[in-house]
Amino acid sequence: MERRNMEVRRLQSGSTGPIIIPLGDACALVRFGERIETETILNVRGLAGRLETEPFPGFLEAVPAYAALAIYYDPWIVYRNWSEQGEQGNINSPFEAVCDAVQSLLERGGIADTAETETIVIPVCYGGDYGPDLEALASCRQLGAEEAAAVHAGADYVVAMIGFTPGFPYLAGLPDELATPRRDTPRPLVEAGSVGIAGTQTGLYPQATPGGWNLIGRTPLALFRPHDQLRPSLLRPGDRVRFEAITPERFEELAASENKLGQEQPPAGGSAVVIKSGLLATVQDGGRLGHQRIGVSVSGPMDGFAHRTANALVGNAPDAAALELTLAGFALRLDADSLVAVTGGGALPTVDGRPLPAWRPVFVRRGSVLAFARVADGCRAYLAVAGGFAVPAVLGSRSTHVPARLGGLEGRPLQAGDVLPLGAPGAAAAGLLAALRWQAGNAAWAPAPWGVSPYALPAYNDHPVVRITRGPEYERFTPDSAARFGDTAFVLSHRSDRMGCRLEGPQLRMGLSGGGSMLSEPVAAGTVQVPPDGYPIVLMADRQTTGGYPRIAQVAEADMPVLAQLRPGETVRFEWISTDESQQLLLMQRLEENLIRAGIALRMREEA
Repeated sequence: MERRNMEVRRLQSGSTGPIIIPLGDACALVRFGERIETETILNVRGLAGRLETEPFPGFLEAVPAYAALAIYYDPWIVYRNWSEQGEQGNINSPFEAVCDAVQSLLERGGIADTAETETIVIPVCYGGDYGPDLEALASCRQLGAEEAAAVHAGADYVVAMIGFTPGFPYLAGLPDELATPRRDTPRPLVEAGSVGIAGTQTGLYPQATPGGWNLIGRTPLALFRPHDQLRPSLLRPGDRVRFEAITPERFEELAASENKLGQEQPPAGGSAVVIKSGLLATVQDGGRLGHQRIGVSVSGPMDGFAHRTANALVGNAPDAAALELTLAGFALRLDADSLVAVTGGGALPTVDGRPLPAWRPVFVRRGSVLAFARVADGCRAYLAVAGGFAVPAVLGSRSTHVPARLGGLEGRPLQAGDVLPLGAPGAAAAGLLAALRWQAGNAAWAPAPWGVSPYALPAYNDHPVVRITRGPEYERFTPDSAARFGDTAFVLSHRSDRMGCRLEGPQLRMGLSGGGSMLSEPVAAGTVQVPPDGYPIVLMADRQTTGGYPRIAQVAEADMPVLAQLRPGETVRFEWISTDESQQLLLMQRLEENLIRAGIALRMREEA
């Protein structure tokens, strides 16, 4: 098997310039090196700044890491722009167009860092209960605990990247005498605000999460404030950081002051009540875009096609908030006459015990109960209501991200008794609702006489073939592992969730030259990481924004809905294709989806 990744492109002449690598269909990774160096960090930040001030059509956001920059883009907009401008030339794919845009930026003005930064002083109480690993770390480095704390507080740091969890800063500048490997066994829970050391890195935990870093202290400052629209993350890439040692008494004073800054959730009041929560039900809109650089996951629906189509069927915008329902057990009472649509797989809905047709608009009378008790093909159903679910937006999105407790209702899965506010239907949806209400007479519900053609729907089955492209670390794996990943059936583990699909099957192994450590770099939806145990994980909607495991592959975005509808215990096979082929599949899917939405809009106007 050919081992060289032919899709890697060098952006500048010579053998030492940055390279650009496709990270799926909607992300390009510009890599400036493989070590933590000041010049590299500045180059990464400089290109990020240039993209923010001179974005190309279709650019979404840039996420910096230690030595690489991830450029997220909309392939459809990139394609449409180069087609309309007649600029195809030698460009055969959106990825090549992005390469040319980045190349042009580099040629026009270099990549010197011009981003505005600040110096942030962070108070830290070192040692004791606040830093339980300080003494052991100091002893290992032949230092006293107070001496080690002084060395840490006396250094100057730069925020190289933010990832892992929202607001988690990776700082460059740790003195060599404090460099210590991470703990062999991670703690199941690390206190929010903890200051840690792992290898040559130091950083802070914004939330209480599991973690394997050596804890040397804790800050009382809130590092992540999602309701602060101007600065949700205290630290941003490029900021300079200094630590100030404080006493336990001062820590408690500052902590009490921080607690007074808590935000109030807007009151919920509306027209839908959760009767049963089911296995997992969350509010999801199109996703929380634009905040990955501060460690906030995009989240959004697992099956984007089903989610967008459900919204189209009730006259909503494609990214309106709907409910994502995993398998069966959910029930909802509507306290207002509503126009609803159910799409996806997983469960078959009923209204007051009668089966409700899926993939079409349906009028449901006030007081009726929608229940999802029966299981059909697939894993996740989507329930859209005309007007959308009007829960408060957090960082510009209503999507629920349970790991970070963002969005939806208090950032958690829905529970029995929850009241969900509904928005006002659009004009076309209101007209169709009125027409179907008249058609229903005294019945509890009435469907529209049309819906999405079965020929336009994905095939939800338990033996899908999912197409994949080569990941950035593909060459580090043995040829046998790469071959097995492309021709062996894997089983979806019961430990899978919205963060990732864990696969059980043959273990994938690194080659003799590929087993070394790697710097954390950005990831994308569909990134296939392989942890040390050799069992691959496909990152999904609630993925972290950066990762340190080698990435053997990337799932084609066109096939992500198929993977999202796979149930635990079912099997999946993978098929290697090129990035060009993968992007062509996505563009064709987007075109077909646009035609579906246009047809729905036309029928809705006719029926109303």
